[in-house]
Amino acid sequence: MSAAAVSRIAAPMIAGVATLATLATIGPVFSGQNWLWTSVAVIAAVVLSGIALRKLNLAHAYVCILQLLVGLYALLLLTCQPTLLAGFIPSGDTFEHFFALLNEGANTARTQVAPIDPTPGTAALLALLVLPVGVLVDDFTVTGRPALTGIPLLTLFAICAAIVREPISMWLVAIPLIAFLLLLWVADGDRPATARFRGAANLLSTGLILILAISVAAAVTVVVRLQDGGIFAVAGTKRAPNETVARTTDLVGQLSRDEPIPLFTLTTDDPTPFYLRTLVLENWGLAGWSFANTQDDDVDLSDIPTGEISDSTATTHTTITVEQYNDIFVPTYYSPTSVELSGARYDRDMGVVFTDDKGDVNGRTYEITSQVPRPTQEELAAVTSSVPPEVTKNLVVPNDVDPSVVELTNSIVGSANTPWTVATALDEFFSDPAQGFTYDLQVPDPEGADPLASFLDKRVGFCEQYASAMASMFRISGVPARVVVGYTNGEQNDDGEFEITTDDAHAWVEAYFGESGWIPFDPTPIGDRSEPLSYAPSDQLDGDDEDPSTSSSESTATSSAPDTSSAAESVDPSAQAEADAAEADQGLPIAAILRWVLIAVLGVALLALPGVLRLARWRRRLATAGSGGADGAAAAWAELVELTDALGAPAVATRGYRAQVDVWADSFGIDRAELADFGEAVERARYSAHGSDSLASELRGARDRIRVAVGRLRWWAAIAVPRAVRGLLGR
Repeated sequence: MSAAAVSRIAAPMIAGVATLATLATIGPVFSGQNWLWTSVAVIAAVVLSGIALRKLNLAHAYVCILQLLVGLYALLLLTCQPTLLAGFIPSGDTFEHFFALLNEGANTARTQVAPIDPTPGTAALLALLVLPVGVLVDDFTVTGRPALTGIPLLTLFAICAAIVREPISMWLVAIPLIAFLLLLWVADGDRPATARFRGAANLLSTGLILILAISVAAAVTVVVRLQDGGIFAVAGTKRAPNETVARTTDLVGQLSRDEPIPLFTLTTDDPTPFYLRTLVLENWGLAGWSFANTQDDDVDLSDIPTGEISDSTATTHTTITVEQYNDIFVPTYYSPTSVELSGARYDRDMGVVFTDDKGDVNGRTYEITSQVPRPTQEELAAVTSSVPPEVTKNLVVPNDVDPSVVELTNSIVGSANTPWTVATALDEFFSDPAQGFTYDLQVPDPEGADPLASFLDKRVGFCEQYASAMASMFRISGVPARVVVGYTNGEQNDDGEFEITTDDAHAWVEAYFGESGWIPFDPTPIGDRSEPLSYAPSDQLDGDDEDPSTSSSESTATSSAPDTSSAAESVDPSAQAEADAAEADQGLPIAAILRWVLIAVLGVALLALPGVLRLARWRRRLATAGSGGADGAAAAWAELVELTDALGAPAVATRGYRAQVDVWADSFGIDRAELADFGEAVERARYSAHGSDSLASELRGARDRIRVAVGRLRWWAAIAVPRAVRGLLGR
């Protein structure tokens, strides 16, 4: 078998490997590799069918269409076998089952947090994604355009990089790059040996495509942020655009896992411990609730200042051992006075402990001492509406909050004008079965409406919606409030240890009560996962059903709305300005600017690509022409044929060298003698039995004469813009 024949078989196979290696960069999203085998089978079907179909000398377009159909059929065989008639004929049930699988895969991808367990649905979804990419890569490879395979491959890589929130392993990146380089080399196998990798042509095109791939992937990971289906803007307003907190704030992803991930265990001397706090969401803006960048207050963690300590507090001691926890925020109880954890820092404003990098606390054990508030109802009822300046930022309400949310809040709180009376009104509203609130991880689609207003209308959701709604209503009523994210206490084993998993992820509310500090309220009906609060008027936290379903009803409260203008006036102007700036940032985020920059870069790259590839062919042919002989003659002639064709010169049917040179001279108004040397040199090299000297100078001379004759504008248009495109433009 000739080298060219081997290349025609090996190149598509390597193209398939390159495609699969690129898809494999999404691997960190999954807890296993079973998902990949479906894609392997589909790409194998594409590659083998392409090799077979091309032996029939079908047009490339027909081969691509048939490859798509074969790949889809292979996917149906793998995923829908029980629904096939006679075991191999697709039926209506087959496609119904297939679409159900895709829907399951999309729902898994939307609702779970990495690493997710691979399912038939996710495997089918990824195989369907990679199918057209595999066909394009295969087609570009076998049609002599291997450099163009970088476009679908880098697109696939960019998608994978955007989905994988953690840094991708260098090995996962290196393997597709090596496969791509190998593909370029093998696909060049049917060229003359003297032409392979001469000059900088292949290196130039390869380097440009690799740079473009890296740039696009980096930009996409900044621009694309997977939605968590809720009301949290988890990226924050002051954090770097590509810095997200996937483990803690991705509540629905943690709560919907088929197999929960053990996060940590703890022991405590607190007889009634409340929830573990990880971070605080204080900014309420257009995109929802978010947190500001952590501030290192240079606090000695062995002696954290707490200010004046109320008499109604209890000192508790807790030991936490971390198993699998991937976040910078360290779980602690409110309010820590000491944390024995080297390398950790403290944000006094949020009252949270954090580290520099995600996963820093994995496998470590640390101890916490806390001053936990134990207020009575009487103490909370005695608190006035006075708010210190450093807390006024927690009163800020977005200017464009949905009017229905404000109207509903006013109807609930009525004439309440102290933190306690507002808290009791809201507590009663969320705990009243007649209000029809239902706990469900499947939140109804807002259908373009404000997510908060949609939740308060449909009243179906989980802790993210409940906590966001209550905190928003507190602020509208003039009470400082914020959303806290963390974990409930999990299950207590026989040794007295609390075992906490992703199933215990939770969000709740903290409202400010003067000297008593930030007091927690939990409006979410989570059944026996909850911890009763001695001061909460309701008994909603004593329910037995973790996913209660009650009849739907609208609020029937008819009390008059209170005047909240005094609360608005009490907001510190600097805090309001900061919040407005945060809203502006969310309205026109850096991501939006980067998105347009990315589009511009891609547009320029696509416009420049034909010229780059044309330059690569010219350098390769010039290098081959320099070697002389039949190969050099063929390369020199091919270069001038492509150039003159792009410039619109006709081709001679007889394909004689001298006749064609005469036609070129007439077309461009050049003296025939100026091109005759080139034609004679090519003819001598082509038919000489003893080879010939370099044809590089003759080729350069002919190109230079044509360039001078046609002018720079026409010359560069022919070089940079494909003739088919110029034809569409009428040029």
